This record gives sequence, C-alpha cells and structure tokens, in this order.
Amino acid sequence: MTKFAMLKYLQNLLQKGKGTNNPMEGLYSLSILKKSKSNFLYNVIKDNIDAGNTIYVFFFDIIGFSGFEEEYGSHMCKSILKSFKSIITEISVQQLPSKNFLGSISFGGDDFAVYMSSIENEHDAEKIYELSLSIKTAVDIKLNNNFSSIINKKIKTHVGFSMISPNSPFSLESQIYHSAKEALSMAKRDIKPQMAKLKIELQNIIFQKKIKTVYQPIVSLSSGQVYGLEALTRGPEDSFFYNPLNMFAFATKEKLVYQLDRVSRESAIKNFPRTYDNDKKLFLNIDPQIVNSGSFSAGFTKKLALDYNIKPHNVVFELTEREHIKDYSVFTKALEHYRNQGYLIAIDDAGAGYSSLQSIAELRPDFIKIDMSLTRDIHKNSIKQSLLETFMTLSQKINSTIIAEGIENEEELNELIKIGVPYGQGYYLVRPAFPPKNPMETVCEIIRSSHRKYFDFSSHDLKIGSIAENAITIDPDCLTQVVIEYFDTMENIDTIVVLDNSQPIGIITKDNLYHKLSQQYGNSLYPKRKVSMIMCKHPLVIEENITIENCLKLVAGRTTNRLNQDIIITKEGKFKGVVPVKKLLETISEIRQENALFSDSLTGLPGNIIIERQLKTRTARREEFAFIFVDLDHFKEYNDKYGFEKGDMIIKMTADILTEAVQKNGSTYDFIGHIGGDDFVLITDMDSVDGLCSYIIDLFDKDILSYYSPADADNGYIVCNDRQGKLSKIPIMSISIAVIENKNNYKNHLEISEKAAELKKYAKSLAGSVYVKERRQH
Repeated sequence: MTKFAMLKYLQNLLQKGKGTNNPMEGLYSLSILKKSKSNFLYNVIKDNIDAGNTIYVFFFDIIGFSGFEEEYGSHMCKSILKSFKSIITEISVQQLPSKNFLGSISFGGDDFAVYMSSIENEHDAEKIYELSLSIKTAVDIKLNNNFSSIINKKIKTHVGFSMISPNSPFSLESQIYHSAKEALSMAKRDIKPQMAKLKIELQNIIFQKKIKTVYQPIVSLSSGQVYGLEALTRGPEDSFFYNPLNMFAFATKEKLVYQLDRVSRESAIKNFPRTYDNDKKLFLNIDPQIVNSGSFSAGFTKKLALDYNIKPHNVVFELTEREHIKDYSVFTKALEHYRNQGYLIAIDDAGAGYSSLQSIAELRPDFIKIDMSLTRDIHKNSIKQSLLETFMTLSQKINSTIIAEGIENEEELNELIKIGVPYGQGYYLVRPAFPPKNPMETVCEIIRSSHRKYFDFSSHDLKIGSIAENAITIDPDCLTQVVIEYFDTMENIDTIVVLDNSQPIGIITKDNLYHKLSQQYGNSLYPKRKVSMIMCKHPLVIEENITIENCLKLVAGRTTNRLNQDIIITKEGKFKGVVPVKKLLETISEIRQENALFSDSLTGLPGNIIIERQLKTRTARREEFAFIFVDLDHFKEYNDKYGFEKGDMIIKMTADILTEAVQKNGSTYDFIGHIGGDDFVLITDMDSVDGLCSYIIDLFDKDILSYYSPADADNGYIVCNDRQGKLSKIPIMSISIAVIENKNNYKNHLEISEKAAELKKYAKSLAGSVYVKERRQH
C-alpha cells in the first residue's frame, strides 16, 4: 500500500463516526463514548497532542493467520477475528486507566491497533515495552482459552509499538501514518526486546529533546586562538545513546535520523555561547542523506541562526557519511541552494578513503577536515606528511581551508604547523565541553613558538626550546656499561642525559667516556661504576623560553673543554631535550643570513621577499589579519630640499615609530616590513588596528617637526618645486595609512596588495596624517 493510500485509509478509518457500518463500533472506551457524538478518535488524538500529551500506538496481529483459514475455513477465521478485536479492547481497558485509553482500530484482517495517551513515567522505554507485553500476554491467554476446545493449534500474536509526539515537527496526519507503519513493522519483524526498548528510548530522546550539545574548538595553528566550534551531540548520560555514534547509527537504521538531526541542529544553535563574537564559525555535522531529502529545511536553520544572532556565512555544514551521496550531480544542485543562502560547506574525514577525494572534486568545499588517521603519528611518517602537503596544495588551488582533526600530542602539532596547516582540532588542543573551553596558555605558547620557528625567520626572539631535539636519558644509578652499549650500538648518539625525577643532573658525551675508557685500567674500572660517578655534573641547562641569541652568549662563556657539549633544555625545570651547539650556530647563521639577504640595509627591517612570504603564508593559512600600508606624504619634496641624508634619517625615524607602536599597541604576531623608500607595511590583528594607527600618527606628527628648520616648522610648509616642477608651498610631511581587513575573503596575497595600493591612493588624497579602512564582506 502506498503512503498516500495508507494515509487516506487511516484518515477515513479514524474520522468515521459511530454508525451501523463503523468498523470501530464497540471499540471505544467508556470515557470516549461519554463525549459528544460528533467527537471521533482522530479528534481525540488531536486534542491530546494539542494538550501536550504523548500518544502511544500498540499494534497487534496474529502470527501466521493466513494458515488458519486454509486449515479451519473462513467461518472459523471470522469468529477468531471478532473475538481477537473484542479481547484486545477488553484487555486494554482493563490494563490502562480509562482516561488514558483513547480507542482502538482495525486496519483490516488481523491487523489491529490501540491508542493510548500519556501515562505516569510514559517516557520510560522499559515500562512501555513491559506494558505492550502485558497486554499481548493477556490477549494470547484469553484468545486461546476461547478456542482451545475448537482448534488444536495454539494462537500467538505479535505486538509492536510506536509514538506520536506533541513536540514533533511533522504534521499530525504524517505522524499517524508513520507511527502505524513503525508499530506494524516492529510487530511483523518480531523485534527483540532490547531493540524495541532502544527504539522507544530514542524516540523519547528526540521528541523530548533530551540531548546535550558540547563544543570542540577549532584552533588557529598560528596564534592558538579559537576560530570556530564544532557542535557535537550527546544523549542522556548512563544511556546507550550517550555515545553519538550509537545514537546516529541506530537512528539511521530506524529511519529517525532526520528527526534526530533537526533537534541536534536546534540545540547546537540555541546553545552556541554568546561569549563568542559574531565571526566565530559554527560547524554542524550533517548527513548528506538529510540534505538530499525533501524533509531538510535550511530555512529552519537560517531562521534559528538569525534568531540567535548567528550569520549564515558563519554556519558550516560538515558533511559526514559521504557514501550516502549516490548522485553527485543531484546532490551538488541541492547543496548550491544552501550555499546561495550563505552557508559554508566542509568535507569531514578527508584522507580516510576514496570517497573523500571524490567529494572534494565534486563539491569544492570551503573547508577540508583531515581525518585523524592521517594526523596520527604524522611526525614519524614521511608518507603521511607528503599526503598532507598534497592536500595543502590542493586546498590553495580550490580556495579551501585545511583543518587537521585528532591532534593528540605536541609532536603531531609541531609537524602540522611545520607543513603549514592553518587550523587544528583534537584532545591535545582542547577537549569537547559545555561551555566550551579555550586552549591552555601553555598549548598556545607551543603553537606560537612553533609557528615562529617555521614561518618568521626575521624574528629576533626565537626561543631555544623551538629547536630542541630528543635525547636518550638514564637514571643516575644506571651502570656505565649500559651507556657503553648505547654508544656502541647507536652510531648517531653522541650525548646521554642523566635525570633524577625528570630533572637533569648530568651529561655524558661519547668523546669524554671513550677518553676515560682509554686510560689505564679504564675498561675494567668504569663499566662497573654508576653513571653518576663519571658524568659531567655541571652541564649547561637552559629554560626553553630563553632566546637563541642569549643562549649563544651563555655557550660562549663556557670553558674550552665544554664548548661543544650539547645544551640541555628544560621546561619549568623538567627535561625537554637537547640542542647541539652545531645546530644552534646553524640556526643563528640562517636567521642572520636571511635578515641580511632580504632586509632593508637602512632600517634593518624585512624587505619585499619576506613581506611577500609573510602575506602569502598568512593568506594560504586562512588567517584573519589586518594588512596596513604606510606611506609618507611629500617625502620627495623634502628630499629635494634637505637632501638624501636627512631623508634617510626620516625613514629610520619612521621605522622606529612603527616598532615602538607595535611594542606598545600591537599583538604577539605583528610583522613590520620595509618595501623600500618611504613605504612600509604592518601585519597585525584586526583588534589592534585603531590603537596602532592612532599611535603612529600621533608620534609621527609630533616628531617630524624636529627634522625641519625652525622657520619651516613655524610656517607649516616648505617652498620648493612640486612634482610638476612648479615652485610651490609644500606642507609639512604627514603619514598616510591604508588598512585592509582580511577575514578569509581575499583569494591570495596579490589581491590584498592590489587593494592596499588602491586604498593608499585614496588616503594620500586626504589632507594631513590619516588612516582609512576597507572592509570587504564575506
């Protein structure tokens, strides 16, 4: 029977009144019969739903009933059916309070249903299941008692149940149809008791909205700041459905996934923390079969999001279970409808199978979430590293953003930062919770220092901990023979650190040990001694946050015989690793060469190559930042009158002003570059823009007068040839600042540079020192 035909049949059946041909005649409880003659079962169900009551449907049928007609004839079967119907009504009236028993109905043949309104503890799946079995058992006993003397075959019945909820988003007619169909399906399949209980438990969870939303932050792998939150659904605690995998798998099997998805989305949006600003992304897990179904309504999501002040372009549909996409051409069209409303799309678990690659190619997502199987131990696996680098290249070409999932330790985090992954997620960064937590400051500092190590070669405050290496460690009571075996079997090991409760107390080098062994009686004496007797007891131990430059000074101050001894690095007093002196010198050499090669000779600030690298890296990593273009007004005319030497002094003064402004009003990752001449750039957080620009203008306008003669300063102008060669009054130099605020809305660094140059022209057309902003909406 089609859905339309069955629904029509149900409506006709439910809405027929009492009459000679009424198939429900005699099946109403006394409480229903006392009502007006015009009230029917459908209206009673509707009244209960409107009053907020849950309706339960119990469906009964006789097992193998068609066999009875073949064996005993149609007359006997009619007698059994008549008795079956009256017994069900009788038993239901006996076992249910009269106010809760709404009525019963025949669907034809041996299919029969009882409708019941809410009872005490009706949301307890165990009680509902026990009640259905109690009615079934009583029906079986009485039915067999009536016919045991006539037929020699035992009559057995099936029972199934379902519910109609007042909280369902579906119409009552649709619920009546689906509840009857679900109860019938349960009865015919003879579902095992535990599965039956779980189904009604899940229905109660959905319709009573007894779910909890926790949020796991998605973190910037350059700053440690929270970029967005992924909403994760949890069922009631101490329930099989607390685990979302259990809950959604069961919902899919029982065709309840749309209802579960809807309440999950509603909870995620309603509970999205108001403490987060309007630009944080909300990632919602969506099964593709939901998007593709006629039931899915992005209008519902959009209205709900706007009600809670969440803009559609900050809502990301994270597509899971991609095998549910059967036809990509159809699915892409459905998805385009939601994209046009402003929603963003993420592909989940990329790298976990071919389907993820096909999804990326077909759907061109805004975000690609790398599966934890690719993240796990990536620092140990060069193939995984190459795969992720390929994903990074692909993401840049299709203007997508990579998010690495499942980060569980510092080593994985550092490798992901090294590769250039812009965002990450995982227990090491921060666990899911409600309300959501921010990453610990220690984790943020690891992110920042690692990012500086790989992407900020011009940094003068690179920390020694960022280049620390692992080392073999031993206990002070260990025998020297163990150390000898280490050195003999591991050719690349030159240093072993001696630890006492994680604190370094000594160091053993291969050269020093072999020197001792080469002495008279050395081979017979030292191997049997504890390492604490032969170790160097005063190694150079440095905390990880000491700068590399300062570390070099400490190394240079050591005695000659220890000059090449590895430096031991600690974190809050506990051993972290070692830095070979050779690596320290190579790192400092790289930084100095980089600075010398690509920095401006006058100001010492990074030049065009490093500026481009900074801008390209931040854009590729999808960072949000402000790009500030700084230019001096009337600098050429000043140079013509006062000479290049005085002009160079003003360039250096401007560089100093920018540096001071960043120190006092900037943020951790601010970058200053010198394009050349009187053109400079700053890259900073958007929150720092106003403070920086105001400080730069105030200081420049104050200091610039000292570079003019007293007469010119008093006049407020100089007399010289302008750019057209005409003698003119040229105002005192001012500073023009153009600000581009990038919120992941520029495709590449060239687009930002072009827009900044265009905006700078406008700024220079204004009189005096000014800063102007351009904001492009997503």
